[in-house]
Amino acid sequence: MNIAITGSIATGKSAVTSYLKAKGYPVVDADVLSRALTAEGGAALPAIREAFGDAVFSGDALDRKALGARVFSDLQARARLLLFRSLRTSPCSLNADGKAASSPFGSSPARPKPSLRA
Repeated sequence: MNIAITGSIATGKSAVTSYLKAKGYPVVDADVLSRALTAEGGAALPAIREAFGDAVFSGDALDRKALGARVFSDLQARARLLLFRSLRTSPCSLNADGKAASSPFGSSPARPKPSLRA
């Protein structure tokens, strides 16, 4: 069984996941996975660079502030930023610490690389 914890800011998601971790349940944190995918050398960076160009990068590192400014001021740009596609494939290769691991969700078929191109 898989359980997804979702909600707005300050709704208790961290409290629930802390409780589950304390009880020994594996927790995959989408925020941690997203950070791993967009950290320097992260798997999502080539697609982000392809979709948004060098303007949202500082060298090889993602400039989160520049990307945020872009996607929160342009609905079409936001639609292209579909990191959830990367997140959907990442549990097969990353654990909650963003390190290589087998899937906590059991085996899953290989999926094509995501594209952020419109």
